[in-house]
Amino acid sequence: MSNGEKVIRPWLIYSIKMDVVFCFSCRLFPNPKNKTSFTDGFNDWKHLSERIKSHDSSIYHKKSNQQWLELSWRIDSGFTLDNELQKEIQTEKDRWRTVLKRIIACIIYLARQNDAFRGKNCTIYTKSNGKFLKLIEMIASFDNPMAEHLRNIKNKEIHQHYLGPRIQTELIHLIGSKIRTEIVTRIKKAKYYTIMLDGTPDASHKEQLTLIIRIVQINKTSNNVKVSVDEYFINFLHITLKTGLGLFDVLKQELSNLGICLSNCRGQGYDNGANMVGHKQGVQARILNENPRALFLPCCAHSLNLLLGDMANCIPQVMTFFGVIQRLYTLFSASTERWEILKKYLKCLTLKPLSETRWECRLESVKAVKMQLKEINEALVEVSESTKIPAIKSEAISLAEHEMSYEFVLSLKEFFIKNRENGFNEAKEEAIHICKQIDIIPQFKPKRKSLKKKMFSYESSPIPCSSNEEESFVNNFFLPILDQGIVSINQRFTQLDNFHNYFGFLFDIGNLSTVDSDTLLKSCQDLQILLQIGENMDISGAELYDELCLLSEIIEKGTSPLQVLQKILGNSVGNIYSNVAIALRIMLTLPVTTATAERSFSKLKLIKNYLRTTLDQEKTTNLAIISIEHEIVDEMDFDDIIDTFADLKSRKINF
Repeated sequence: MSNGEKVIRPWLIYSIKMDVVFCFSCRLFPNPKNKTSFTDGFNDWKHLSERIKSHDSSIYHKKSNQQWLELSWRIDSGFTLDNELQKEIQTEKDRWRTVLKRIIACIIYLARQNDAFRGKNCTIYTKSNGKFLKLIEMIASFDNPMAEHLRNIKNKEIHQHYLGPRIQTELIHLIGSKIRTEIVTRIKKAKYYTIMLDGTPDASHKEQLTLIIRIVQINKTSNNVKVSVDEYFINFLHITLKTGLGLFDVLKQELSNLGICLSNCRGQGYDNGANMVGHKQGVQARILNENPRALFLPCCAHSLNLLLGDMANCIPQVMTFFGVIQRLYTLFSASTERWEILKKYLKCLTLKPLSETRWECRLESVKAVKMQLKEINEALVEVSESTKIPAIKSEAISLAEHEMSYEFVLSLKEFFIKNRENGFNEAKEEAIHICKQIDIIPQFKPKRKSLKKKMFSYESSPIPCSSNEEESFVNNFFLPILDQGIVSINQRFTQLDNFHNYFGFLFDIGNLSTVDSDTLLKSCQDLQILLQIGENMDISGAELYDELCLLSEIIEKGTSPLQVLQKILGNSVGNIYSNVAIALRIMLTLPVTTATAERSFSKLKLIKNYLRTTLDQEKTTNLAIISIEHEIVDEMDFDDIIDTFADLKSRKINF
């Protein structure tokens, strides 16, 4: 203005698509006798300033602006002509929102409990109409809005009741999408994350790959800071190629769809499948080619289980031993009569089958036989005498004779030894003691003496094999098992040793005051090199060393890394330990096991069991994420879901 003051022109609006300016009030209340250029759009930029001034001072513009302001005031104060109609519309909106909140609550309840939704029909107040409609009917017994809604449906006063399976699927999708969006937001906020993958076929015979992301989450409030290590289920990915390249392409595409940057990945956790952990063509190798800071850490549980599996399959004698254990279970479990005979003799532990994936199942199988040899033998004798089936009689007699031998009893004790030096002697003493209790002669069965084959043009005379059965047992059974265990430990735990070499000093951060300064400085520099690509590095080794030296003076001995991280982030001067905070966040992000991925597959199996009417991949994944992520579901706002539901279907009048 002429006096230097500035007045905002709220009526002036610009259209990006049409590249013109409009007068909002004149376009809303046009004058048919005097239609200005600002009504249809003005783009004469050279004369824009002059035309704006002339239009601003015109009487027609002032009248339309006055009408606009009056309408705005009437809408705000509720004095418009359609005020009563607006009240009815708002009442209808509130009613539908109330009904939808209850429908969403039922969907979340059934999804979290892994219960089926649909029954044999989709009609209210009928038999076998499913758990979802029965829940709705139960709520209507105590809730007036839902009772009125069902009454309108029953009287056919409304046709859009939103209780059908299509709406259920749509709401499941919206809830799952909202949870996944919240998870992705937390991942981006945490920055550093770890990928965990595991695969298995589902009920529809499709190979499913579960994606879990692990982060260190920092929640800051006005009073304190809460630091937690969280693992979030993201998706079930359908894969067609189980090769390292096929799995990597699916994973990379999924991260791209979620908007998660692969360069922020600092860890990988898989089981020990060749297509996952291969050094050249595996998933971990392909990710390392794109992001060398994505450290691979094999699942500790799988590594130990596979180590023991290697020991159990290293020699034929061990395989035969476990074969006998499995045969015992198969013989008795194949018939209810034979199982009753077994239960009559066994009072504490029952026979258990072997498992190819879990070593503890094998241990329980061996323990049940080890502690009840006499009882099992008596059961075998009774089975052989009572059965009239030749194959069963022969099997029972064969097992009874094979089981009741000194070699078998000694083999049972072998799997409970504690050390290599005295392990065999201890096992031998216990085996002799057991043999005396059940009237078994504690000696090996004599074997036919054989000569080693004499090869062509072999000059030396043939050397007879060892005539000492005990020495042969030690050399062919006891020592190979231990040697295989040592070899497997060196092979399968090398990566864990490397990880400990780089991050070991941070695991023991509560005792840094006892660490030599030169050793600590070298560890910090090695960690800097590990987390560096060219000029881009996560931490500075020298600064990390200085911060740790200062930190070691104020933290108590035995403090865990998570407690240290929470302490320095919760302190107002915690920014001076920025390198320590980053190093601890990365270390805590790295996985220990893939147990979360294994548990998510148990959810998949439960969901697939009751989704017999559909094998929809998207619905299955959304049900799983609702079932698994309880914390986010509890914090979820139903109003956002209802608004999204209304926007997608253009139902704004109803909601």
